[in-house]
Amino acid sequence: MSMLANFFDIQSDGRALFEGLKISEYPEICEKWENQYPVLFLTFKDVEGNTFSSAFDVLQVVIAQFCIQHAYLLDGELVDEHYVFRRLQNRTASMVEVRYSIQILTKIMEQYYGKTVILLLDEYDVPLAKASNYGYYNEMLEVLRTMMSTSLKDNSSLEFAILTGCLRISKESIFTGTNNFVLDTITTTGFNEYFGFTQADVDQL
Repeated sequence: MSMLANFFDIQSDGRALFEGLKISEYPEICEKWENQYPVLFLTFKDVEGNTFSSAFDVLQVVIAQFCIQHAYLLDGELVDEHYVFRRLQNRTASMVEVRYSIQILTKIMEQYYGKTVILLLDEYDVPLAKASNYGYYNEMLEVLRTMMSTSLKDNSSLEFAILTGCLRISKESIFTGTNNFVLDTITTTGFNEYFGFTQADVDQL
């Protein structure tokens, strides 16, 4: 995911990272995509706790850290959303504002850059897996279901999203009402040469 962030993020200059690699042989792709889009990159790998309250606190911290790193977005003109941005940044946002936070952040980023946003969400399923272990699954499901549906479905500020996790995406739970998923599991081979080891790599090793 960090590789994708470095390639897409308009704030980065990934040319040195990708120079000499296969992607550099496709200038039309690089011209269109390389460092051309705002990227909202979050990881939920640490969003866990023995109680819903403690896990929700960690979720707020993850979102607040993104807002702190991207405080320049306040220089834009979406005044109403800026109030929410500041509350997310200061960890004083309401439960509802946290549930809508990704949608709000993509809207602010699109307004600031004048371009739709690429969402990269790593280990989206950790909060639910931990919630299931500690008995607050329904509470966490309510938060993440709203977060995912508002950011992924009918979000005009979104270019596309990539999510990673260990649990298979289930449209009956967290992604209710969200369409157009392309699902790649551990048995999917289409992207092996781009992520992880190819058979030639394994043979060489």
